[in-house]
Amino acid sequence: MGKYYVLSKKQSKYKTILKLNYTMPYIHINKETKEVDLFGNLEPLSIFTGIKKYKLHYIFSKKKLIDYENEELIIHKRYQK
Repeated sequence: MGKYYVLSKKQSKYKTILKLNYTMPYIHINKETKEVDLFGNLEPLSIFTGIKKYKLHYIFSKKKLIDYENEELIIHKRYQK
């Protein structure tokens, strides 16, 4: 079963509770605010960051990277056993 996580919306004061069923969570760290968010798959991560889903898929699946970093954020792909 998935777990409930509170994820802050990018341009809103409100918080959303999402139920995530995951095997490989993605950890998003905002470099400016040091805020950490957890995502269960690429689609919500893509919406939250504004990075196209196919680009994230290319980085983490095709290139087999576990970290992605730019001047604004860090994304780490964590494997669950």
